[in-house]
Amino acid sequence: MTRATRIDAPGAAREHPKNGDLSVAAAARDCHQKRRIGDVARCAADERVSRKDCEVIEEGVRKFVSAMEWLETVYIDGVRLEAFTTSGGIGTMCETYAGRVDNLDYKTLRYPGHAALMNFFFHELLMREDRAAAGRVLTYAKPPVDDDVVYLHVAAEGWANGLLGRKEFVRVYYPIEIGGKLRTAIAWTTAGSAAAVIEMVQSGALPRQGFLKQESVPLQSFLATRTGRLYAEHGRHGRRP
Repeated sequence: MTRATRIDAPGAAREHPKNGDLSVAAAARDCHQKRRIGDVARCAADERVSRKDCEVIEEGVRKFVSAMEWLETVYIDGVRLEAFTTSGGIGTMCETYAGRVDNLDYKTLRYPGHAALMNFFFHELLMREDRAAAGRVLTYAKPPVDDDVVYLHVAAEGWANGLLGRKEFVRVYYPIEIGGKLRTAIAWTTAGSAAAVIEMVQSGALPRQGFLKQESVPLQSFLATRTGRLYAEHGRHGRRP
């Protein structure tokens, strides 16, 4: 999921390359939320429990900030979500774009109220002192579901050709059938991105040796692979049919 996000973000950044801001947000959620915490998979519990500091660029300065900060509201297809900082989602992009963008951050997307609930859980109930127990509680309280949705929101804002503008890449992904079996959105978007990059390496579109930054993977070439085509075919701009 986040791999595909990072691949697209450089394309948005190139649209507004000067003195710009780049924001990336992605997450998987239940399609039909019943409880106040709407996470779909065990990896979501692991993500919350890790609570690592998050690398960002703020006002041109690379730095680390706390998770679950910089809270903002995002609407995708009329669905209200809250976005806040989380770690890992932009990989090496802060290094790549240092000196080229003013602001760069990665946020997770959750249903409204999630950040407040997690802050209560970790800080007021002191579960931050026992991360293993916290992971067990969250996994038991919210087991995985089959009907999920992945939201992706990338926004670049800045100057290009003397004009101030904003470009957004927004997609919604749902479960699809692959190999005769229905795959959850979080499963196929995560595994599919890795498989598509492997295809590109095998075909010679990407180097076989050395460190490969994910932002160096061209989006259109990625989408042209056998697996990458799934993102183009199943990424929706609008509501689920």
